[in-house]
Amino acid sequence: MTITRRRILAAGAVMPLFACTTQVSPAIAGQNRKRGQFTHSVASGDPFPESVVLWTRFVATDGGAASVGWEIAEDEGFQRIAARGEAVAGPASDYCAKLLAGGLQAGRPYWYRFASASGYSPVGRTRTAPRPGDGSRQLTLALFACSNLPSGWFNAYGHAASDDSIDIAVHVGDYFYEYASSRYGATALAGRAVEDFECVTLPQYYSRYATYRSDPDLQELHRLKPWVMTWDDHDFSNDSYMDGAENHQPETEGDWALRRAAAIKAHSDWTPTRASAVSGGLIHRSLPWGNLADLIVLDSRMVGRTNQMDWRPLLLPAVDRSQAEFTRIARDFYTGPMSDPKRSVLGAPQEAWFADQLKSSAGRGAPWQVVIEGSVLGAAIAPPAGDGLVPAGASDGQRRQAAMLSMLGAAGLPYDIPLWCGFPEARRRFLATCAGYGRNVLALGGETHSGWAFNLPGGKDGRPACVEAAAFAVAAGGKARGGVLDKGPREQRYRAASPEVGWCNLAECGYTRIAVTRQAATADWIGFNDLTSRTAASTSTERTISEATERHGASPWLSVV
Repeated sequence: MTITRRRILAAGAVMPLFACTTQVSPAIAGQNRKRGQFTHSVASGDPFPESVVLWTRFVATDGGAASVGWEIAEDEGFQRIAARGEAVAGPASDYCAKLLAGGLQAGRPYWYRFASASGYSPVGRTRTAPRPGDGSRQLTLALFACSNLPSGWFNAYGHAASDDSIDIAVHVGDYFYEYASSRYGATALAGRAVEDFECVTLPQYYSRYATYRSDPDLQELHRLKPWVMTWDDHDFSNDSYMDGAENHQPETEGDWALRRAAAIKAHSDWTPTRASAVSGGLIHRSLPWGNLADLIVLDSRMVGRTNQMDWRPLLLPAVDRSQAEFTRIARDFYTGPMSDPKRSVLGAPQEAWFADQLKSSAGRGAPWQVVIEGSVLGAAIAPPAGDGLVPAGASDGQRRQAAMLSMLGAAGLPYDIPLWCGFPEARRRFLATCAGYGRNVLALGGETHSGWAFNLPGGKDGRPACVEAAAFAVAAGGKARGGVLDKGPREQRYRAASPEVGWCNLAECGYTRIAVTRQAATADWIGFNDLTSRTAASTSTERTISEATERHGASPWLSVV
């Protein structure tokens, strides 16, 4: 991490904050300001050429609703004010205040802050996008997924916050995990506890956001970068879909529709997105970035997803049969019920909207279409049995499951079917849309807790229909606890078994910095081996590059040592 003067000065603003005591300028002071606390710093998001979302949380001393002033300036000293106004923070939004600051100049940095009778909030830094017709040489994104607070420190956030080259932070879901603290048992890191309840009601989702947003590195990245966000299952409940979830029991947890609405409302209030709970929970949207790219944000979880399927009930009893018989059973299921065209990830309306966005982006001449969604398009195939799939001391059940995965791999079938590859017809339609309407499509996904660079089939002249960067976990499970890494041989075996895998890292947590130019997308995979202490030191950086073309789509990922 580069330690800068700005970062030192900001150090007091990254923990949960008491209100500042600096005297407030008369221009923003207002007539009826209340005293209170800015509890979770500031944030910004969804930058357009002329506007950006600003966010803070202010709890008035009297516990009621309060008006806070805001201003956004062209300079860090707030001498050139671009816009100012009022926002309301109160119990109806869990004291979160969110607004759209408009009338801004395109393609430039801005500084912003909020004010109460007790003083100013921390100062945030954000930026606007270039206009669609303006030249833009580069867009640098930081890609994140799967941030589980009890699993370790969010060192990836701190590392990215110190990188001034990053324009936008992109989070593709599992921003938090809904489980109770008792769910983690011995795997929870000391000092990283969450509340001992599973999030079901609106107050519980609010409380979980507040707990996660107390993390200092998450606060700092929100303060310094505009974010673009979508959601995945744990933002609601494990393995969730339109009509329910694996981790939702109606008999004890009530109506799924009420739980879903509570999670959407909390997301709307606590995140700096243009998406709003009053829109019915629709979060798909498109953000232009000059003449270089369009960021197309999708909802792969709530608006149109049908329930996932599971290999295990059918195939675990079949592992004692011959490989040929196992393959026949698995392929019949894969090409039959699993490939029902009615099974969906996006839903028909969003599929049509996505096609329109690709057409519009390509039609205006943007070389890149960057697709942001919570799942993973690529198919990973398990390597042959004995290739490190079975841990020492594994139970009989674990060994049977490992055998099932290897036999699926021998059949050429993917094992992780909660992902897009478990919805074969929906995936085929999606990739055909990318190949038919996009120019160079770069998909950004998450969910698997590992880093993957996929080359998706079906493009022009044998090229990929799109290339995909599937994010590391920021922190998840028992990964990144230090010690010796099993990194290299296992990744090579997965690459050898999986035609779509161009690169992978299954050992570390981290994030991906992606620099997009007219010529190429360059992904730096930044890994962390130890999340047991707060540090900015990464373990490794590996690079993959995909070159853009005028009419043939992006090239396969090239791994660079």
